[in-house]
Amino acid sequence: MIGSQEYTATVTNNEYSVAIPKQSSGTIISAKQTLNNKTSSIATTTVGQGTVAAPTINSLTTDDVVARGTGITGAVVTITIGSATYTGTVVNGNYAIEIPKQAVGTVVYAKQTLFNQTSSNAQTTVTQGSVSVPTINAVTTDSTTVTGTGINGATVTVKIGDQEYPATVANGTYSVTIPKQAFGTEITAKQSLGGKTSDVASTTVTQGTVSNPTINAVTSNDTTVTGSGITGATVTVSVGGQDYSGTVTNGAYSITIPKQAAGTEIKAKQSLNGKTSGSVSTIVTQGTLAAPTINDYTVGDGYVTGSAPAGATKVALYVGNQLIRYAAVTDGKYRVYAGDNAAMGVAGTAFQVAGVDTAGTIGAKASSTVKASATVAAPTINDFYARDAYAKGTATGASKVTLYVNNVAVRTATVAADGSYSIYTGDQASLATAGNTFQVQATNAAGKTSTKTTATVKEKLPAPTINDFYAGDAYAKGIAAGASKVTLYVNNVAVRTAAVAADGSYSIYTGDQASLTTAGNTFQIQSTSAAGTTSTKTTGTVKAKTVVTAPTIKDYYVGDAYAKGIAAGASKVTLYVNNVAVRTAAVAADGSYSIYAGDQPSLATAGNTFQVQSTTASGATSTKTTATVKEKVVAPTINDFYAGDAYAKGTATGASKVTLYVNNVAVRTAAVAANGTYSIYTGDQASLGTAGNTFQVQSTTAAGTASTKTTATVKAKATVVAPTINDFYAGDAYAKGTATGASKVTLYVNNVAVRTAAVAANGTYTIYTGDQASLGTAGNTFQIQSTTASGATSTKTTGTVKARIGAPTIADYYTTDVYAKGTAPTGATKVALYVQNVLVRYAPVTDGKYTIYTGDKSYLTTAGNTFQVAAVDAKGNIGTKATGTVKVDNRAVYKLTANDYNIATDETVSGTAGSSITRVQIEVDGVVKRQTTVGADGNYAIYAKDLITSTNNIVKIIGLDAQGVERNHATANVKNESSTAYQVTAGAYNIATDETVSGTAGSSITRVQIEVDGVIKRQTAVGADGKYAIYAKDVIKNTGNVVKIIGLDAQGNERNRATVTVKNETPATYNMTVAQYNTITDQYVTGTADAAITKVKIIVNNVDARSTATANGKYSIYASDKITSSTDAVQIVGYDANGKEVKRMTVPVVSVDPAARAITVADYTLRTPSITGTFGSDIKKIQLFVDGAFARQGAITGNAFEVYAQDKVTSATQVVQIVGFDASGVELARQTVTVK
Repeated sequence: MIGSQEYTATVTNNEYSVAIPKQSSGTIISAKQTLNNKTSSIATTTVGQGTVAAPTINSLTTDDVVARGTGITGAVVTITIGSATYTGTVVNGNYAIEIPKQAVGTVVYAKQTLFNQTSSNAQTTVTQGSVSVPTINAVTTDSTTVTGTGINGATVTVKIGDQEYPATVANGTYSVTIPKQAFGTEITAKQSLGGKTSDVASTTVTQGTVSNPTINAVTSNDTTVTGSGITGATVTVSVGGQDYSGTVTNGAYSITIPKQAAGTEIKAKQSLNGKTSGSVSTIVTQGTLAAPTINDYTVGDGYVTGSAPAGATKVALYVGNQLIRYAAVTDGKYRVYAGDNAAMGVAGTAFQVAGVDTAGTIGAKASSTVKASATVAAPTINDFYARDAYAKGTATGASKVTLYVNNVAVRTATVAADGSYSIYTGDQASLATAGNTFQVQATNAAGKTSTKTTATVKEKLPAPTINDFYAGDAYAKGIAAGASKVTLYVNNVAVRTAAVAADGSYSIYTGDQASLTTAGNTFQIQSTSAAGTTSTKTTGTVKAKTVVTAPTIKDYYVGDAYAKGIAAGASKVTLYVNNVAVRTAAVAADGSYSIYAGDQPSLATAGNTFQVQSTTASGATSTKTTATVKEKVVAPTINDFYAGDAYAKGTATGASKVTLYVNNVAVRTAAVAANGTYSIYTGDQASLGTAGNTFQVQSTTAAGTASTKTTATVKAKATVVAPTINDFYAGDAYAKGTATGASKVTLYVNNVAVRTAAVAANGTYTIYTGDQASLGTAGNTFQIQSTTASGATSTKTTGTVKARIGAPTIADYYTTDVYAKGTAPTGATKVALYVQNVLVRYAPVTDGKYTIYTGDKSYLTTAGNTFQVAAVDAKGNIGTKATGTVKVDNRAVYKLTANDYNIATDETVSGTAGSSITRVQIEVDGVVKRQTTVGADGNYAIYAKDLITSTNNIVKIIGLDAQGVERNHATANVKNESSTAYQVTAGAYNIATDETVSGTAGSSITRVQIEVDGVIKRQTAVGADGKYAIYAKDVIKNTGNVVKIIGLDAQGNERNRATVTVKNETPATYNMTVAQYNTITDQYVTGTADAAITKVKIIVNNVDARSTATANGKYSIYASDKITSSTDAVQIVGYDANGKEVKRMTVPVVSVDPAARAITVADYTLRTPSITGTFGSDIKKIQLFVDGAFARQGAITGNAFEVYAQDKVTSATQVVQIVGFDASGVELARQTVTVK
């Protein structure tokens, strides 16, 4: 019998045989026999497992991570790949088992086991799956290679147009040599492996480096900049801060610019396809100079002036075609001294002026003639009062004026186009005292001066003030500071005077002046000091007598920032606090005002007062209105109120009671608690049982002040959603979940409320459970309840404590491993792998152990990096993660070392390898170059002489096992060191200064030779200190000589050599000169400087004033605005190209007016009595010299002299001179007399 089915047979020869269907293993079959109506007891047997057929296994590709096939339901299928096995159970005749991705050609076996019977293996060979798209790095117009990443061993095909370029991927990268490509060219790449080809990756060629354009020379006459560039590129020319652009056509560009001054730097750069070149530049050179302009020059003028042409740095003065002198150009103007040239003192004399550029080239000449003398009018001086900061007046026809105090020239000032001037006097102490005097002198553009005008300092008396005066007022009142009396003027007629009080106030009678009863009429008040000095008159206007309505003030509370109210008919209001006017504010068109009071501390206290006064547009004021600061009562708050609530609750800060209003009727009051909260009964108000109806609550202080009413709306009672609880495991410190619409949740344990926690804005909550012992046991329960902000609560949600699965163990994991292994805790059916906190894959647990693939995670090839493995139970619950750390694979069998490689001495990289490393490869700068076999003794040596050429090369030795799998790598340190014993150094040799080549030698070098252009010239011994010096003055002749020092050992063998750097550099010198600076005639500090001095700076009175560059061994630095007195301490400082100070000199400063030291002398006719002439103001004594000897003292009248000469000058061949001296006898001028 099988199950309920019976099968019968007759026993023959003591045996029976019954045909039955095949039965499953474990089926119980029973048998009994019947004979002569007697039946035996039952015998049983259990069906055992017969032969197990091999499972099927579906084909696999390199993409697959699951092996699939068919088998016997319930059988365990084992997948074998190399030495690794993976198991799974057949369900409904099918199985699916996770495996790592496999390489092409890998044989995968499958067998199944059922009731301890195992089938034979089925197998399949892994074929190539899909091939990923390779990457392609950016390519520019400069590139000659295309690079990217791909699958090792794959063939990458790079295509440009119809041309293809193939390469094989090695170490994950490829490199293909291509011609340089044009901008915008599309380049594609695909890779093929195992008969499969990837999709295409592409990139577009971008612009590479853009070369600099050229820029042709530019002169100050040019209006275009030209040069060469890349056709199609945009060239940008920069001049100062202005850019000018143009396009390159046929390799050239031309861009229009304004004419530029010589010395201007012009830069050019070009842009193409979003890339810009560097800049090139040129300096504008001087073109042809135009003729200057010449201002009128009259007899007696000291200077020729005018405008210089662009590019001129100085001008040249010619008289009678003879060069007289140069003068500098400043801001396009020049001023050249001509007062010492006799011909320039004669009307009609022709002269010329020409511009000169920085190179000394002289431009076109402009011509003019000397005009008859013109007188310079003396300036006028306006009234000047004590302590005035400026003297003012007019100087008709003059270009500047000079201030003289105590007969000393103080400063000059420019005369305006309208002839007025203003010159600073505020630093002159004597001009603060009334009665003292000063002078102003005018000077025209030609340098001719007027007579001086003298002014006396007057006492300054301020004009009086006049208080508001209304029609019918009997007195005018005000302040007359510093005055002793005031005078009333009506219709410009002095009416009367009145004394000024000691406090400066006055009151003068006006009641008898009929015109002052009419609004709009005017009068004047003038102050007079005790000394009789009068002020300017102050004009007062009679105002209409009007009544101004006092303003109103709205209630003002403590803390208010503005006082507000109505000021009818007024244009402004004034705020008074403590009877002091604080500020004014405009009145709006509707008569309202708002004036700021928030900065007044006294108005923050209830009971204090303030005033507001109105003022009309005509100035009439109202009486002041007074307001008292009131205590401000804050309106109460009302908590959410729901239909059916028996109490309204909230806060009433500062109040003593609140009043409930329903339908605007006061219902009742309730006291406010000490903490400011209140609760007022509402349960008898039927209207408050309906959602949407409203009510009010008003606060009242103990003083009886009431707040505004606060209105609340009755809300509908809403259902509160019960919270959710996330899975909670034994030992968890927090329960978490969501509580939609709630403000807090409450934890209940054993039906007791333990604590509450706030609900986050996103509806989630976290509540502490770590102190609840019962929640450490799986199976126990707890509850969470939600509460809304209004206090409504949800039903409680119950959570059950779950048991947490433990952490697995992780066996040691090395940088070369491709599987992580370990043991799993009880209850685990599989494990999960996490790398960098990201779930990678699962693997099954078999007999409490697991093996999970890691070989596709490059992160795990670096020692020190970590990963995690967690156990997963049958329900998918993930247990605690265990962390594994990647270890250096220092196992002896995979150990690998690499010795240092010395470029100078070595040919091979050598080292040792463990027993499981059979071959090594050498990688240089990321490219594997060659390989070799490891010797039986574990040593290797791999040739590298042709591979390692620089200490910058990065060299690695890669160790491979018998299957060619990389197991370890070691870095070889590259150096380039000759033996120090044979080391030779040689210092640089300067032809201009040196006689010997010197250097050092190692201990085994005993002699050195000098070789010049391949020929040994001489030798010398090395000193005991390892130094040498070998004479070379006669053998090194120029910087083109190739010079080497050869080191020899004691046996005369060459051991090393060093190359000598030859230069010819003259030592820099830092000589500098500086010319005397005259504050009256000079504008520039000038001098010379050696070429090594590239910049100079003037320092005036220890303050840096200005700097400039030197040019052609000279410098000229503008100083007219910096050096104003001969007492100024002035220094000129020289700097080299590095900005280092190399020279400092004192500038001699004088204040000498050439005109003040000039002598003019009339021609002398023999046998006439006297020689006559004029002289400048600095000359105090005139003497006659004849043939170099003193002859006679001259007579002086004003600025004219006369000296009797008839007995001293007797021949036209005599040298006759008039000599001028200052008061101390110093010679100032000497003028030769023409004798006729």
